[in-house]
Amino acid sequence: MRREAQVHRVLVIDDESAFHEVCRSTLCPNGPSASPPSAGDETRSDNRSGTTPLRPNGDGGIAFTVQSAMSGQEGLEMLRSAFVRNEPYSVAIVVMR
Repeated sequence: MRREAQVHRVLVIDDESAFHEVCRSTLCPNGPSASPPSAGDETRSDNRSGTTPLRPNGDGGIAFTVQSAMSGQEGLEMLRSAFVRNEPYSVAIVVMR
């Protein structure tokens, strides 16, 4: 019997695009090669995400969808929006300096 991968939504909040890329490549090693937003980008998050099962053979496992916010305010807006849509994040990775 084949089980679907369990998908966990992850929100990464940091102002450095390199950190977003590290999280994306770690959690979605075989995922899409979408680039994170650039540090100087004034627009709202691109919400690009990568989703890759860690067990790609279809026998269940875990998969992550990674979304990015370049500021705390933007991350808070994304968290609120996800809550309203009843699509909460499993975890938020927040970098505070």
